[in-house]
Amino acid sequence: MNVLRKISASIFAVAVLPVFADPYPVSTPVSTVDESGHVEIHPVEVPEEFLNPTTEEIETRFREFYNQILRMETRRDDGSFRGVQGNRFAENEKRSFPSAMMNVLAGNVAAGMNFLQAGDQPQNPRDNVHTKGIDLYWAFTLKGQVRKFFQFGPLLEDDYRERFSEAIRLWTESHPRHTPHPEYGRYDPNAQGWGPNRFGHRQVDGRRTDNLFAMSTGSIYLFAEAAGNEETRARAKSELLGYVWALYNIGHGEWDSIAYHSHVVAPYLNVFDFAEDPEVRMAAKVALDHFFTAAALKWQRATFLGASKRDYGGGSYHQMGNGFTHFFNLYFQDSDEVHLEPDQIHAITSRYRPPPAVRALAAREFDRPVEILATKPQYENWQEGQSDRPRNFETIYIGRHGGMGSVVDPGGNGDLAPFRVVLNRGEAETDVFAMSPDRRLHTKLRGSQTGQHHNLLIWMSDRRERPWHFYRTAGIEVEEHGGVRFLKGDRAWLAMWTHGIGDMESVRMRGRDQLRNPTGQWMTAPHEADWNLVALEYGEVGDYETFAAFRDAVLANSRLEIDADAQRAVLTGSDGRVLETVYNTENDMLRVVRDGDVRDWDDPAEWALWRTTGDQNVVSLGWKEGNLRVEAGGHVFEASFELDGFSGPEITREQLERERALRASSSFVNQ
Repeated sequence: MNVLRKISASIFAVAVLPVFADPYPVSTPVSTVDESGHVEIHPVEVPEEFLNPTTEEIETRFREFYNQILRMETRRDDGSFRGVQGNRFAENEKRSFPSAMMNVLAGNVAAGMNFLQAGDQPQNPRDNVHTKGIDLYWAFTLKGQVRKFFQFGPLLEDDYRERFSEAIRLWTESHPRHTPHPEYGRYDPNAQGWGPNRFGHRQVDGRRTDNLFAMSTGSIYLFAEAAGNEETRARAKSELLGYVWALYNIGHGEWDSIAYHSHVVAPYLNVFDFAEDPEVRMAAKVALDHFFTAAALKWQRATFLGASKRDYGGGSYHQMGNGFTHFFNLYFQDSDEVHLEPDQIHAITSRYRPPPAVRALAAREFDRPVEILATKPQYENWQEGQSDRPRNFETIYIGRHGGMGSVVDPGGNGDLAPFRVVLNRGEAETDVFAMSPDRRLHTKLRGSQTGQHHNLLIWMSDRRERPWHFYRTAGIEVEEHGGVRFLKGDRAWLAMWTHGIGDMESVRMRGRDQLRNPTGQWMTAPHEADWNLVALEYGEVGDYETFAAFRDAVLANSRLEIDADAQRAVLTGSDGRVLETVYNTENDMLRVVRDGDVRDWDDPAEWALWRTTGDQNVVSLGWKEGNLRVEAGGHVFEASFELDGFSGPEITREQLERERALRASSSFVNQ
């Protein structure tokens, strides 16, 4: 490749790493278990130049957490091992491979290794015949295969290890994403599912979501590097570096996903742990730093704050209720609760730790309140023309005792949760408030438009199919004074105004909603006008001594002014801050005016991936600038990622000619 690169991070310089001919460093066992059953995991060594600082206190807590995880996964109540959970069919190794590895770590070595070396259970025996019966197709399976091969390799039987080595050599002779499957050869439009029987024009799960692309591309790179297939390694390296460039310059398409954020972290932990090329390892490191910064911004005492892409509800609306919080609590350590999440196997066996400034960001160790404006790209940002400008404009308000976040989106977005408030309760707990013009908290509805200015928010809608739904956890009390509804938390509160909406009534939460959010409660209110809205003001201790003081200030000074003909609303807060919003009937990019300043969605000055408003900086990353800076807890972290002259992954003429020949010989059909 002729692409010149400059990759840097403030805590280290590029180091030349030793190249290991043997991918199995057998000098250190994967874990040791003492007589009491306490486990000490021994991660693969990574040169100090690539490691963020940590402390013994953090590491002690980390060990406590992973010992609880291992006991939960591997032990029965009487202390005996309960065996590997799950099976090897298709991509089900997403669950079973982590279970098997956890059994090995916990001391149930024979059972775990027997499972890891057992024959695959493909949908069809033809699926893996070209890779010696070893499954190298499914992305979720590949994520586990990498750690099995590199970290648990010393425990593999010699014949299995030799067969695995031969499988990856054959698989990476050419790039698997661009090489037809020898048994199927072409795309079959009549087949169902995501397997090679349908997508036979490639030898790997080619789905292009951020997390699946990271799993497949990272695995292709590492296996090509281990097998010595240089052309495939170089092409996969270009793809990895191109992705990290996009991450630092236009953003993460699958951004801040409660369901998938840990799924994209895990394969980059693989690359960080096992890549021999120092540029690739550094790219993985700064990618992880970015992913953890994004997680820290939304981390409010182990509760998710603000908007989220690829959000499917579930346990998204209470503390420690979802995979995102289960995974990142290993690092941010706000909750004593431990829950199982398969991606934890990659966390507990890796030496990566987030930078101190990022941990302090999650712990809210900076002057508050603070507002952070962010942008997010198109979900499929790899498509032609999809990286020209941001799609989403996000506002995150982080107060002393909670916060509020929302997003502007140009239309409907079925898996985008556009709004969420978190209120701290006591010394460690939280409450959550969310709302929707019909019921779907995790769906951005077309015609639903949200504008925010620090602690003020106006949500306008033209929906009338279902009533407005207001969700709150049990610690939030509701009172009404002077025509204003107040939601009372412990040390933070909300004032609520409505227009074009009828009286509210409490409705029992039922079914899956109740199971997933056991302390959740609904209030509903009917639509009474085609254009209707809810306005909120957030207040807290620090600005007001008590709830009564906040209530009185709101009743005396706050006001909501409505011009229904112009579909315009102006909310003046109790401190004099003013938010004006005007409904947009063409798309959902409403007009937002903040203290007289109009937000221009077409102005590149508004396009920064993260920027802190006001005099201090907490986090900043400019649009197509590639320079991340985080300041919190007395720490400063900086990372930059640039590819000089980069315009996309570079493909050689020889590669293109070979792929044309493969297509011609395989009746290749592009899909």
